Amino acid sequence: TMGTLNAGWGICGFTSTFYAMYHNNPGARSRLVNATDVYSVLYEITDYLKELQAAGSPLLKDITAFTQSFGPPYDKFTINNYIQTVDLASEATRQTLDYGSDKSRRIDQQMLTRDVLFGIALPPHAVADYIERIWKWKATVLETGAPYSDAIVGVKDITNTDLKMYKGLCHYLYRGGQQYYSWGAKFGSLREASPSYVIAYSILISKN
Repeated sequence: TMGTLNAGWGICGFTSTFYAMYHNNPGARSRLVNATDVYSVLYEITDYLKELQAAGSPLLKDITAFTQSFGPPYDKFTINNYIQTVDLASEATRQTLDYGSDKSRRIDQQMLTRDVLFGIALPPHAVADYIERIWKWKATVLETGAPYSDAIVGVKDITNTDLKMYKGLCHYLYRGGQQYYSWGAKFGSLREASPSYVIAYSILISKN
């Protein structure tokens, strides 16, 4: 269930890393207990973005351009607006938790998980940076399917010719132990996840 939020939000660069860390870094598992919690994940994302802002990282432009390339409703995406959206949603939820009923709390959670504007697209080198900057592991990006090994794999959909950036990259999955993980599910092969997926990038991770 670790990647369930990706089904509604499109945050596969982050959730595939959660899978990778859970499988390869037992010391991180306590931190990943809340990987299905709405705000734990959103704050993980915005904390990373704020670190990039503090560093003046050029990755901010790359993330913005890649997210916008997916078209409406992402064509107006900006880093500042994304962070503000998370902050505003957090305040609305706080009010609901303080004054709302159990039913209103459940509705609030459902609305958040269905809000596609929490989606954000990471280029392969940004996924690698996130792994190294936040998780303190080494990440190596290969522009190939790579030998069969545990890795975060970036895939393109051969039926979708609209996506042009990063070789048509449209999704990330974690491949570990001859299984593929995404959307809170496990697949025995990439074809089982989607018959039109082809690996465009592999991101290998290892301890520093």
